[in-house]
Amino acid sequence: MTVAELPDRWEAEPAPDGHEHGPGWLVRDTRFETLHHMTTEAFAALTVPQLAAVTPRGRDVDHITRVTGYFSYTSRFNNGKRAELDDRFRTRVEGASII
Repeated sequence: MTVAELPDRWEAEPAPDGHEHGPGWLVRDTRFETLHHMTTEAFAALTVPQLAAVTPRGRDVDHITRVTGYFSYTSRFNNGKRAELDDRFRTRVEGASII
């Protein structure tokens, strides 16, 4: 796969020199705000469905949120609080980095 073949919700950029996982690509899923490192060879060999299978895509990620002054793991929310969280408007903060 090439960067041009990525669907709109994914972005890829070369890993910076000295990256803790070595050279390769950083693949960002803008929907789930996750970041995945892969080697150049692995990135080139993947198809889009294979990329979807190997990137985190929000799985196994425990989020922490601040509600009414208290920090809580969202995995511990009851159904009502989880629905309230899903209804919230999310925005991206310019200049913020998820790396």
